[in-house]
Amino acid sequence: MSLAFITIIYGGLVALRQKDFKRFLAYSSISQMGYMLLGLSTLTTYGIIGAMLIYLSHAIGKAILFMSAGVFITELNNLRDITKMGGLARKYPLTAALALFGFMNLTGLPPSVGMWSEILVVMGLVQSYMLRSLASLIGFTALLIVSLTLTGAYSFIMMRRIFYGQPRTKIEMKEKIDVFKLSILGIAIFGFVFFLVINPLISNLNTSVVSFIISFLSR
Repeated sequence: MSLAFITIIYGGLVALRQKDFKRFLAYSSISQMGYMLLGLSTLTTYGIIGAMLIYLSHAIGKAILFMSAGVFITELNNLRDITKMGGLARKYPLTAALALFGFMNLTGLPPSVGMWSEILVVMGLVQSYMLRSLASLIGFTALLIVSLTLTGAYSFIMMRRIFYGQPRTKIEMKEKIDVFKLSILGIAIFGFVFFLVINPLISNLNTSVVSFIISFLSR
């Protein structure tokens, strides 16, 4: 549990300091793995299912974001420096919209499957630890607030720096819809479908997780 919160907070703080888009995504992945560890450490059905869904939401969100970074690398002369970005939503509206959906998967906002994963992890934490005493309730609540706030901060601060505000580099090219961008859109649609059909997915996972917990605790 301690390692989970340290990973979330440390990874998030280092991500905030990055000036390279891909390095930012790499460090934010470290922070996201902390949420997965948090779910697993509860040893509850809710927490472990939430960890599995974080694996899914992270795969969707990071695929979109790394491919968005690839758009700028290939079309804007290897542009990765966040300090040279800004205002790109005007030139690349589709890429900006898709990147926003990618960040929503990381922060757990609807309509992304990330929302369900974070809800389940928190439910597992409540079930396992937070109701033991008033001190644990206050402590874990404070850590959750810090963790979730930091995740939202590094996601949307970077979204703003890259896609909004005043352009920091003169860019003449405008977005062209090609197969690569349509493939990013396909991943986003795939993620939205998972958001809608979450109940059968959780039901199937529940059977496997219950069997895992029983076998783990019987050792």
